[in-house]
Order: sequence, then structure tokens, then C-alpha cells
Amino acid sequence: MPHYSDQPPVIVQEITQTSELEKLEPEWWDLWRRDRASTPFQSPAWLLPWWRHIGKGELLTLAIRSRKMIDRANPLVGLLPLYIYTQPENSSRDLLPLGIATTDYLDGVFAPGWESCALSAAMEYLAAQSNRWDLLDFHRLGPHSACLAAALPAAWTAEVTEDEPCLTLALPASAAEFHACASAHLMHNLHYYRKRADKLGDLRIEQANDQSWNDIFSAMLDLHRARWNTRGENGCLADDGVERAHRESIPQLLHGQMLRLYALHLDHQIIGTLYGLVDPPESRDRRFYYYLGGFDPHFDQISPGTLLIGYAVEHAIRDRINTFDFLRGQEAYKYLWGAHDSKTYRRRLRHSAAPLDEFEIRSRGVIRPCRIDDLPTLEWFGLFSHQRELLRNQFERHQRGESIMLVAEVNGVASGQAWIDLARQNVDSTAVIWAIRVFPTLQRKGIGSRLITAAEEILRARGFEFAELSVDESNESARRLYERLGYSLVESTSINQSLLRKPLRPQTGARHFSATVTSSKPGDPRC
Repeated sequence: MPHYSDQPPVIVQEITQTSELEKLEPEWWDLWRRDRASTPFQSPAWLLPWWRHIGKGELLTLAIRSRKMIDRANPLVGLLPLYIYTQPENSSRDLLPLGIATTDYLDGVFAPGWESCALSAAMEYLAAQSNRWDLLDFHRLGPHSACLAAALPAAWTAEVTEDEPCLTLALPASAAEFHACASAHLMHNLHYYRKRADKLGDLRIEQANDQSWNDIFSAMLDLHRARWNTRGENGCLADDGVERAHRESIPQLLHGQMLRLYALHLDHQIIGTLYGLVDPPESRDRRFYYYLGGFDPHFDQISPGTLLIGYAVEHAIRDRINTFDFLRGQEAYKYLWGAHDSKTYRRRLRHSAAPLDEFEIRSRGVIRPCRIDDLPTLEWFGLFSHQRELLRNQFERHQRGESIMLVAEVNGVASGQAWIDLARQNVDSTAVIWAIRVFPTLQRKGIGSRLITAAEEILRARGFEFAELSVDESNESARRLYERLGYSLVESTSINQSLLRKPLRPQTGARHFSATVTSSKPGDPRC
């Protein structure tokens, strides 16, 4: 194994064309298999389809090769799969990792012992290309990632912050040991749901193979959409490019023994699915990665999700997998299984010529009813293009008086929204406020609070006694906001949502407001 002190020189190859990246695939696979820290998310099976169908921008991937090994079959010792994305709101040219947004672990790929040398050469190369980019933004790095500790060229600045944690469960040696160690509440639920499901019909779980994966994945798409439609949203698989990327990845993951796609059958009907990945059999400290689930909301009384996770955990133990990784999202059900937070990190690097100044602009806004010309603006530079049909349908209901669409206008632009459903739930004088979102760069300016307050004023004037809204159990910041505004928990649903309610007492409030706009990179569209 080479040491840094006597490391041979390396050369950096820039890859800017998709065809060049595709030609690299055999070497990429070989390097990935040698990297002990790699996950399926760094493999060509995952990232090449992502770039073909999801990635938008200019490819700038760096392949680092050893001169001393140039005569060998594979001189590749490092790979940084990056691309340049120009942020629409501030024109910042960000160097981002391939796989961002749909991937829970992001990192480079390195031959053992070559991490420092390869990264040093890559950073120096990027320094020489500083006129092409402004920010190198590494997301979701593990605590031992080489990219987290890489040395930087002179005059570069670095900012390291905690990213969203992944929740992980250490697996024991046997299923019996797991049952003995798991909480009594969890085991009671698992036994209860299995017993109740058996009474409904013939229950069985199928693992996808070469012949069945396409049908199971198609069923998962339908179930995932059905689940999200109960919230009035489309879900993360609504985009055609995302679906195409997964359909291209799945057979490759299956061939590499890295796919765990399960279907829960009740008689002849699929009522639940679980989409997972797993480290290949030759890996040390193998992990199961629970990526996505879907279930028929009509069968939530038997919790198909709980049944599938229970099967996946027991199957992982039989396969001698060390860790069950629930990935991102701090939903309550993950902690019920005994999972704990595992930290990931974000490292933001700027070269000496990158813009450093951030400034504030005072703006005045107003809450008003939605107009038809707001609909294209509410797609927010493509962030919500997949909701175009939903926006149009809701506006038609708004015109018929079945719902009310409120927008927060800032500097003449519809920059926030809240919808009031007057027809979906009007039992006991209760109305539902939903689809609350604020443009990322305007979040935490009080706009979300004012949208909710304006909605409440309308409901009071119409004689409603209560307002209800729901929030993902993982969205702690939104939940704290709603509680500050007087909402309290009614129930937690089986789709990891908390339902909150507030009595509407007489109250007055202004609908005009001032907002401070800070230039920054957009994040999740939350209030």
C-alpha cells in the first residue's frame, strides 16, 4: 500500500461529456469494489442513471490516475463525480456531487491508501479552474470521509456543518436476539399486525428477481403515489426523470447483488413494497439501506410498512448484515425500531476569487388570493414543476369556492402559499390548511406565520371553529412553528404525519409585512 511520503505523482483527467463518463464505467466499478468505504450510492449503477435522467448542469468529474501504475490494467486511484449547477436565484456556480437530492450518502471513490494524494491533486486542479466555479459543496459525508479532511490549496476557505443525520440500527447475530432486545411495544405491534393480517387472507412477501422486479417497482410507484395523494402531494417519484433513473439502476443493482426490493401480497394483490439497497456480499461491515416504501392506505390497519420492515430486518440478520440503515429523516417510527442518529456532514469550500459577501435587502410583501398568472411563478424555477397539474386543479377549485389559495407576494412575485380546503373536511366546523410553503431564500422571515394567520382570519369570518393542518414527523422546524401559533397534536397517522388542530378564537391581525431577503442557496421548501 503506498504511503503519502513516497507517493508517486498522479495525473488528473477532466470528464465533461456523458459519453466519456460512460466509457469509464468498467474502471469505475473496479475502483468502487476496492474502496472499503464505498456504498451502492457511489457505484456506476446508481450515479450514471442519475446523471442521464436527473442531473442538470455541466459535467465536471475528475478521474485521478497514478503515473507509476500507468502500465497496469487499471491506473485509476480516485474519482470525484461532480458537476456544475448554476443557482437560478443568485447565479452561484456550485460544484455539486452527482446524486444530490435523491441520494443519502455522497462521496468520492478512492483506492485504499490513495485518498490524500488523489484529493490533493484534485483540489489543486480545481484551483487552476477557479474561473469556472464559485462553491465546491460536499453534502452528506460520513464522519470518516476523506473529502471531509482533505487538505486545501492556499487561500481557500472551508465551512463544515452537520448535515441531516441518517438513522441506523445495529443488528445482532440472530433474529431471536433481535426479538429479545427490541422494545416490548415494537414486538407487540409486529405480532398484532401479523396476526391481524393473517385473518384477512393469504399473506406473503416476495423478493424481486430478474423476472419480477419491473412489476414490483411499478406497483411501488402506484402505492407511493396513493400514499402521497392522501396528503394532496405527488411524492418524490412523480418526476419522469426520477422514475427512469430508478428503472435503469434496479437491474444493475440486482445483477450486483445490491438490490432488496420486496412486495407484500395479500391474496393476489400487492398492498405494500419496500425498496432497499445492500452492500455486496464481499463487503465488510455490510449495511442494508432502506430507501423507500409504499403501501395501500386502505390497509393501514395492518401497517404493511411495519410488516415489511420486520421482514427486511430479519432477512438482513440471516444474511449476516451488520447495520440496518433507515437513511435520512428522523421519523418517530425509526426510533421505535431502536435506530439512533448517525451524523453526516456538509463541507463548503470556496477559492480565493469566489464571492464572499452576503447582503440584506428590505422588501415589503402582501398576503392576497391567488391569481391565474401566479401559477407559473409558483413552480419556483422548476422546484415544483411536477405539481403543475395539481396547481391548476386547485386553482379551479379556488374559482369554484371549494378552496382558497393564498399567496405571499414579495416584490411583485408570488413567493409563498397556503391553501384552505373548505370541502375536504368541514365536520364539526373544521377546515384544513395545507400546502404551506415559502420560497427557500425567504424562509424564516415570518412569511409562513403570516400566511397561516391570514388563513385563520378567513376561517373565523366564515364561522369555522377549528383549523387543522398536518406535518411530517421528521419536519421538526415546521412543527415548532405550528405549536408556537397555537396548534396542538390531535393524532399521529400511519403515514408518519402528525395532525394538529387549533381553536379559532376572535383575533385581528395585519396582512402586510416586511421581509429581509438574504442571498443564500435554497434548501427544502419549508416555512
